Amino acid sequence: MSPRNTRTGAILEYTVLPALERNGYHYFARSVKGRRSQKEPDPRLLPDPFKLLKEHRLDILVLVEGSKVGISAKWQQVKGTAEEKVPMEVLRLLKFIEQGFLDRAYLLLAGEGWTLRDYFLTQEFLDNFCSPGRARLHIVDLDRLLSLINQRQI
Repeated sequence: MSPRNTRTGAILEYTVLPALERNGYHYFARSVKGRRSQKEPDPRLLPDPFKLLKEHRLDILVLVEGSKVGISAKWQQVKGTAEEKVPMEVLRLLKFIEQGFLDRAYLLLAGEGWTLRDYFLTQEFLDNFCSPGRARLHIVDLDRLLSLINQRQI
C-alpha cells in the first residue's frame, strides 16, 4: 500500500495565498517566508477544544481590520475520508468563534472527489449545528472564496 498524498491540501492553501497577497491582506500560513521569525509563536496555533492540552493549527489566519479570520482548507481528490472530517472541522471552527479566538471562519472545500460537497455548501447543513457562532462560519468552494477575497469581503 502506497502512502497517501497529503501534498494536495498544501497545494490548495498555496492557491489561495496569491489572492490574499494581491489584495493586501496580512496573513499567516505554513512556511511563508517573511511572515514571522522562528522565535515568534505561530498565531495559527489555537487550543484544540476537543483534545486536552493539544493545539490545532489553522491552515491560514488572515488579519482583517482588527479581526481574525480563519481559513480551513479541505481537498478531496478521490473518494475518501475528508468528508467524514467536515462535521468535526465545523464543530472546531464554531468553538474557536464562540471562545473568541476567531471573529469568523471559512471552511474551504475543493477537489472532485466529494459526494456530499453540494450538501455541505448549503445552509441546511450548517443549520444542524446549534451555535451562536454559526452565522460567522461560511462553508465555501474555491471560486466563492477567491471571489470574496478579490472583493475584499472576507
